[in-house]
Amino acid sequence: MTNVDNQSFVIPRRVDAAVTRALREGLSAAGDEIEERLSRGCAGGNAGRAEWALRNATLDGRPFSFERHECLRGIYECGAAHIVIEKAAQMGGSVFGILDALWALDTGRARRAVYFFPTARDMDDFVRDRVKPFVSGSPRLAARARGADNVHYLQFVNGDGAVDGSLYFRGMKSKVSTASVPADLIMIDERDKVTTADYELAVKRLSHSELALQREACTPTISDYGIDAAFERSDMRFWTLKCERCGTENQPERTFREDNGPDRVLYERGGEVYLGCRKCAARLDAAAGRWAADWPGREIAGFHLSQLYSQVIQRGRPVQAAILDDFRNTRCMADFWNSRVGFPYEDSAASLTAESLNACDGGYPMASRGVSCSMGVDQGNELHAVISDRQQNVRRVVWAGILDRFEGLDALMRNYDVRTCVIDGMPNKHSARDFASRFPGRVYLCRYQRGARGGAMWNDSGGVVAVDRTESLDASAGDYQRGGVRLPRHPLIEDVFKPQMRNAARRPLRDAAGEITGYEWVRRGPDHFRHADSYCRLADTRGARDLGSILAGVGTAGSRTCAPPESGSREPDVQIGTGRDDMKSW
Repeated sequence: MTNVDNQSFVIPRRVDAAVTRALREGLSAAGDEIEERLSRGCAGGNAGRAEWALRNATLDGRPFSFERHECLRGIYECGAAHIVIEKAAQMGGSVFGILDALWALDTGRARRAVYFFPTARDMDDFVRDRVKPFVSGSPRLAARARGADNVHYLQFVNGDGAVDGSLYFRGMKSKVSTASVPADLIMIDERDKVTTADYELAVKRLSHSELALQREACTPTISDYGIDAAFERSDMRFWTLKCERCGTENQPERTFREDNGPDRVLYERGGEVYLGCRKCAARLDAAAGRWAADWPGREIAGFHLSQLYSQVIQRGRPVQAAILDDFRNTRCMADFWNSRVGFPYEDSAASLTAESLNACDGGYPMASRGVSCSMGVDQGNELHAVISDRQQNVRRVVWAGILDRFEGLDALMRNYDVRTCVIDGMPNKHSARDFASRFPGRVYLCRYQRGARGGAMWNDSGGVVAVDRTESLDASAGDYQRGGVRLPRHPLIEDVFKPQMRNAARRPLRDAAGEITGYEWVRRGPDHFRHADSYCRLADTRGARDLGSILAGVGTAGSRTCAPPESGSREPDVQIGTGRDDMKSW
């Protein structure tokens, strides 16, 4: 009994059954929401990458685990903004990239992430075979992600159904596709299969992000290129195993590279192959290692992964037995070093090395004039020119330099009596054509044409020469390797020319099955003189043309005109080494 405003009433003790049921359902729903939010805080927002993966990821139908892959835990626990993984094949780099992006979006650490693959076709297959199983195999991700049937993106929704994160998948061959999405996080997979320009365009997706999280993983191909160049700029971490017997610390892949073989890494005892200490040959525990950095404190975190300490068992034998068999029997050593050891590999017989270039030193100074010479010019922001003559069946470089303007080439044509000049046709096409018109029959614009096998195709009427890029660069490299070139003595040759000659590296092209289908030369630094020298060699193949053959070319040129340089115009400066001298002083 109670009294309100002097009126008495009785509170009923029996509550209606419908009201009771409604209260119970409300409390149950509230409890579910609280539990879900607590779960999200535990497995999501407050969870580190490694903990999150262990709780939410499945791999091949089983819960994700670091068991027998202990070396990967350090990568998952790394908090660096830029992570580089130079790895042997099948060492978990792509799985890390997927889970890293899913974790960042699920926990709200990033709003947009982009996973880059070399081509759209590769990307489609990858998303269907690798990404979708992660989403469908995780109750948490299946509830959070939308677009599981789309190979181009996934969206993450919160409890209210609003989108709070997006993961895009892009092939890098399309510049429109690569440049279309801004991002907080990017993962670049198979770095060595994309051009430097495409890579740089992908990185620009981070330009407006405060987070700017960048990951890249790849099996290396050649040294100082792609993933290997990125790893060399990192703190360079190697999985380090301490021998329980003698205390020696081992980094197996480095010992393998130092010895150029497995003698102090893989041991055979009683028909068994095992990973052993480089000093005492005692068995090493691949799980009991630590990551040791060569350059602690560098901004980029770099991890090197090798199959040498993999714990995979194949057909009842440790993978080390298969590695040893491959080393002894492989017909492609580059594949072995790249895919098994995780290091780049270059065949010295196919690339230009410091030794092969130094062997071509002629000991003579650069000449200020020449007779019956050939010239090659690579153009860009500056013009790189190489001039040579031929003596006793040897192509002898007599001058090399860097010019500011096209008009400077005119003086070179006159001073060195250049009979044939080959100049890069791009990017300044009109300036190149104007230069050619001033020397009709003597200057040809070069066009690299894929598949133009069988040698250069000269078009006198158009002033154009077409050549397969790889074939032309192969031929010029072969001349140096055979000692068919001589180089002058000059600081420019040592400080600029030779380094740029080495900055072009030859690597194999592979099909989807991994079979080698051809080769290509890739740039791992400025390589202007490499192409200028190749053009010079191409011009030299026409021989010391006499006036008659030149005039014959002019006759077929039709409407090509000779436009003299402007009267009183200044001949532009030429860079020799680190200084510049006016060409009038020659």
